[in-house]
Amino acid sequence: MVFVITRVLPILHMVYQPGSEHFDDFNPPERSKRERQKRVYVVLLDGESATGHESTVYVGETAKHRADRFREHKVGYKAGLGWVKKHGVRLMPELYPPFPPTTDSSKSKILEKKWAECLRKRGYCVKGGR
Repeated sequence: MVFVITRVLPILHMVYQPGSEHFDDFNPPERSKRERQKRVYVVLLDGESATGHESTVYVGETAKHRADRFREHKVGYKAGLGWVKKHGVRLMPELYPPFPPTTDSSKSKILEKKWAECLRKRGYCVKGGR
């Protein structure tokens, strides 16, 4: 447990800068089946937030470490519609959901959708969370 925390924490608040050595030639690490627990993550998006909203965020779910998934978004690997690649600033651990990770993919998708709706109710403009 301490290994994961010390490995991930320095990256959580890292702000993406184009050409940064943190993202050049990024290769996602392999994970054991035991580590493939799905987690919901939240990314702050830059730019103007929609009128009346606190800020704009992206909600997603991953079986990887959240920081690794953020890096994948930034380099364009499975970037979906590109919100995080184009506008992602940093992970927002202060907005991570309180529920534990799950190994069930269908349950994880439901949790992602519910957390996105919860953030919308709190006043955030939410991208993703499908």
